[in-house]
Amino acid sequence: MTAVVAHSAEQEGTAILDGGTALEFLVGFSTGLAHIEPHIAILGILSFEALQEVAMHGSKELFRRQSGESLANRIVDGLALVTGVYLGHYVRAAADARQFVANPALSPQSVPV
Repeated sequence: MTAVVAHSAEQEGTAILDGGTALEFLVGFSTGLAHIEPHIAILGILSFEALQEVAMHGSKELFRRQSGESLANRIVDGLALVTGVYLGHYVRAAADARQFVANPALSPQSVPV
């Protein structure tokens, strides 16, 4: 039976939530905070992960799960990445809006063209 949360190194990759899931969320969240467009961030991160897999295991292993890695873990990792990107983007947009309300001189509409 698959564990929900990994409590040991042996459960990494097989449990639905593991350290990799948190890492995927944090990478996504940081790209959102950096104000990188969500579709560009997701495409870039997934491209990097694909290149990393090819470099480590060869192109024939690109879409295969590593031994002991569950499909549920891969799906939740992907969802954590996307959620992190959009949440980071939302937090950045909210912080920018709050800054413009606090100081209207910083508003894009107040800048002469």
